[in-house]
Amino acid sequence: MFDNVNDFPFKSVLSFSGLIDFWRQLLSKDDGVGNTIIKAVEKELENAPELFKPIDDLQVLEKNRNLIDMLMGLVFPPAFSDQDYAAAFVPFQNETVYVSPRFKRLWPSESCMDFGNLANLDAEHWAMGRIVKACSLILETFYDMRFPLDFPLIVTIKDPETHLDRFLNFSFDPRFVEIRKTGKLKPLSPVDREWILSAGDEVDKAEFLRKEIEPILDHLMEADPGMQEPIETYRAALEPSLGVLYRKRKDFEESIFRINEAISVYLDEEEETAQSFFPHYFEKMKTDGVDYTIYIGASMVEDLKFDMLYLKNLRLWQLMVMCGVAWRTEDLKATSKMPLEAAHLILVQDTPLSIRFRPDERRFDNVRR
Repeated sequence: MFDNVNDFPFKSVLSFSGLIDFWRQLLSKDDGVGNTIIKAVEKELENAPELFKPIDDLQVLEKNRNLIDMLMGLVFPPAFSDQDYAAAFVPFQNETVYVSPRFKRLWPSESCMDFGNLANLDAEHWAMGRIVKACSLILETFYDMRFPLDFPLIVTIKDPETHLDRFLNFSFDPRFVEIRKTGKLKPLSPVDREWILSAGDEVDKAEFLRKEIEPILDHLMEADPGMQEPIETYRAALEPSLGVLYRKRKDFEESIFRINEAISVYLDEEEETAQSFFPHYFEKMKTDGVDYTIYIGASMVEDLKFDMLYLKNLRLWQLMVMCGVAWRTEDLKATSKMPLEAAHLILVQDTPLSIRFRPDERRFDNVRR
C-alpha cells in the first residue's frame, strides 16, 4: 500500500542534514574522543556532498553505506544493535535507510518493509493514520498545537529460527523529521483549533469502537433479531473514513465554543466592575464550560478595612452577572448551527476558608474548611 507515493498528500524526501547537524552539535562539545570522531566523520563528509542535499535517488545510500552507518551509530548505538529492533525510513514511506542486525533477521528485505501483515490495522486505516500523524507534526511546527496521537502499528512476522509468529509494536521517533512550508500558511481561528483538538479525540474513539465494539455487534444481531434494525441504522450513519458518528460533531463543537467565548468575555468585562467594590482574587477556567472562583477577605488586603457589606455586594453581583450570562447564552441560539441549552450554577461557601497561594502554579488552594 506504500508503493505509490501519490497516496500521501505531502511531498516527502530523504535528507541527512538534520542528523549531520546533530552530530556536530553533540560531539563538538567533547574535547576528547568525541572530537576525534567528528573530525573523521567530517573528512568522510567532504567526499559525500550529496548527503547534504535532499535525496531522491536512493542509490546514493549504497554508495555511502559505511558513512551512513557511522552517522546512524549516534542514534542506534552499536553496543545494542544486536538487541534492538530498530530501523530508519524515508519519512512517511516504507523505504529503509538503516536497519539493525536483529531487525534484519526478522525482516530480511533489503530496501523496504511490507506492511501487508498488519495485525491491528487494515491498509485503509494505516494510510489514514500516516496522514493524521503528518498533519499533527505540521500543527505542532507551525501553529504550536500539541496533538497527542497514539496510532499503534503492530506487525506479525514469522521468526526464521523458531518459525513462530512474532508481534512487533512499532513506535516512531520524529526528531529528525523536518517540516517545511511550501506556501503561505492558512490562519486558524479559535473555532478551527477547538475542532482540530476534538478531531484527535475522535480518532481515539474510532479506534476503540472498531476494536472493542464492532466485533460484538454481529454477535448481538445473531443472538437477538430485534437488534438488527438499530445496529444497521447505526452503521448506516457512520462517517466512512473514521467509522464514527460525526455528522453533527463540528456543529456541536462550534456551538460550545461560541457559548464559552461569550461567557468568558462577559465575565472579564463585569469583573472589572466587581474589583471596584473591594479588591479580591478572581480565577476563571474554561474547558467544556466556564467556571470561576472568587476569594475575598481581610487577610487578602493590607491597607483596606474589610466589611461583610462587601461580601454581600459581591454575592448580589454574582446573581446579576448570572442573569446576564443566561440572557447571552439564550440569545446565541438564534444564530447557532446547533442550538444548545446551558445550565448555570452558583456554589456559595458560607463559612471562612483557610487558603494558601502556590507560586509555582500561581493559584490558591484550600488548606482546610
